[in-house]
Amino acid sequence: MKRTSAVIGASGQVGEHCLAALKRVDEMTTYGTYAHHARPDLLPLDVTDAEQFERFVGQARPDVIYFAASIANVDTCEQHPDETYVTNVLGVHNAVQAANRFGCKLVYLSSEYLFDGTAGPYDEPAATKPLCVYGWQKLAAEHFIAAFASNWLIVRTAVVYSWESQGKNFLYRLRGRLLQGEPIDVPVDQVSTPTYAPDLVQAMIDLAERKESGVFNICGRVAASRYQFAVAAAELFGLDPTLVKPVLTADLHQPARRPLNAGLTVHKTERVLGRPMLDYSAGLREMARRIPGN
Repeated sequence: MKRTSAVIGASGQVGEHCLAALKRVDEMTTYGTYAHHARPDLLPLDVTDAEQFERFVGQARPDVIYFAASIANVDTCEQHPDETYVTNVLGVHNAVQAANRFGCKLVYLSSEYLFDGTAGPYDEPAATKPLCVYGWQKLAAEHFIAAFASNWLIVRTAVVYSWESQGKNFLYRLRGRLLQGEPIDVPVDQVSTPTYAPDLVQAMIDLAERKESGVFNICGRVAASRYQFAVAAAELFGLDPTLVKPVLTADLHQPARRPLNAGLTVHKTERVLGRPMLDYSAGLREMARRIPGN
């Protein structure tokens, strides 16, 4: 039976990989949208425009909407809370309303920033306590979905990495600096569970295809500090790991507070899917085999 899916925010890292994975599914028609980064295979959509959102969903009639659109720069959210709230929270309200009207399942991408980082890694029932505006926005979006969406799945993840078109994630910045022979300061006291984007989206799609609902953590199965992760990446990319300099998060003077001992557990997801999530070493090896320009 022919099915249809829509990826909202398909020009971003997770959305791009989600769209590519869905296009490989037999008997699947897939639409992708963008807000600011146009691509020939994507349709324009402003998630903050409720009428435009409803019109898009009414025309596409997807069985599943994968909502990966957000302003994910946590410092931007901290400095511009009202502006980013419109996209990160009110945009989700529009998605819920459109999904409910046309009978779509809504799959929402959330974050480890829901937690204060005092007792990670966190499982799905753990008490939330965001430290920053971005975390509060994600939590507000989750609460709205759980309260008002008819058919929903929330996916929480952490430190997503991969090669991707916009080249904005942490590993791009790391590789760019090291290729120039420049040192880079990386926090040694921020611990999380780095997540390989293709592994994340495949698990997310599989859960949706199995008609799972509720909250699921999807991330790497092994925790590491940002510094450990950066050193491992430098080594696997054939770059100089001694240029990665360990610092404390407080020394970076970032506008938004970060959870330090954070990350997520994936026991529930692995049990339901019957397979392990990749650890960060395996994910980085996959990336190293696909280094752009090689």
